[in-house]
Amino acid sequence: MKKICFINGTTVVGGGPLNLLQLLENLDKKEWEPVICSYDDGPYWNKFKNLTTKAYSIPLRKLSLSSWLKLRSILNKEKPDLIHTHGKGPGLYGRIAGWLFRIPVIHSFHGFHYYDLPPFQRRFHLLVENILALLTPHHILSCRGERNKARVIHLLKDRKINIIHNGLRLTKFKELKPDKRKTLASLGLESWENTMLVGAMSRISPEKGILNLIHGFAHALETCSHLRLAIIGSCQEEHAQYLKSVQTLVRELNLSSKIAILGYRENAFDILKIMDAYITTSLSEGLPYNILEAIALEQPIIATDIPGNNDIIRDSIEGILIPPDSIDGIRQGILKMFHMEKNHRKSLVRKASERLKKDFSLEKMTSSVFSLYKKALNSHSR
Repeated sequence: MKKICFINGTTVVGGGPLNLLQLLENLDKKEWEPVICSYDDGPYWNKFKNLTTKAYSIPLRKLSLSSWLKLRSILNKEKPDLIHTHGKGPGLYGRIAGWLFRIPVIHSFHGFHYYDLPPFQRRFHLLVENILALLTPHHILSCRGERNKARVIHLLKDRKINIIHNGLRLTKFKELKPDKRKTLASLGLESWENTMLVGAMSRISPEKGILNLIHGFAHALETCSHLRLAIIGSCQEEHAQYLKSVQTLVRELNLSSKIAILGYRENAFDILKIMDAYITTSLSEGLPYNILEAIALEQPIIATDIPGNNDIIRDSIEGILIPPDSIDGIRQGILKMFHMEKNHRKSLVRKASERLKKDFSLEKMTSSVFSLYKKALNSHSR
């Protein structure tokens, strides 16, 4: 049996932790013994712990000597045959550790968010990524859009890249049949029953464009007053001020009765299932699970036209694409969706569902990743 160490930055709800959870759930335990190094800061921590007896809580999203020493100690103790890192901070620690300990490493990027950094900090990050690209034999990118963004890392060569789409298992979504009235009542939103509901599920952070969403939705309300917006998603500690800005904006626009900031919800899919449309206003993505989940919930999609989103959605075929970082684009996208004929919305949903089954299945994703694990071990042994 081989031992694999998964190094991840957070257990807050998001695409990276979900991707890791799906790998853990489908890993052949007769072939692999998993070790988890992540941070106990969200609901995915207990889900990880339920799948392995070896889960270590370490903060890895920021540079820290104590975190490095703890990770080094764990790797010395566990002696994994393979390391799979997820995200920027864990990728820094894990790829250096793999090089030092001569353990093969696979790195999953889960999106590029360098462009919103100050110029000096951005150049430093890219310098580090170029060095790490030399040290790391295998990388996973979730779509071609992400690969195009990654070309800014000039030393990340095609031979080291594997494009593997994120995937979903659809059975749990088909079983959901929530009662709209009861679901709204449980949220204290009984007055929303006869309105048009827009749902969003996103981590509350700047790259998700939540402030833009609120401004754009407010402008759409000027034309269509019976719209309501529910935003589901948790917030990491470093973005607490951004969450306060979001809440303050809702109050300043006097929209507390028309926009609900719901935070993390265990029954998030039940809530999204009763919505009339789904929207994501992200400024940067990998290949977003939230769009795949919204498609699985049979919601018509409004999404910013950015890499990742447009790897799933084609404008007017599987959904509506809107300009990124555009308040008026959000307004127009929402109004276009709700002025659209019902049969047209159904066509968007049907075509998106067909694409989801064809290109974004969980079986296809896990099979590709596990094949890469074997390839990495074989290449290292040679």
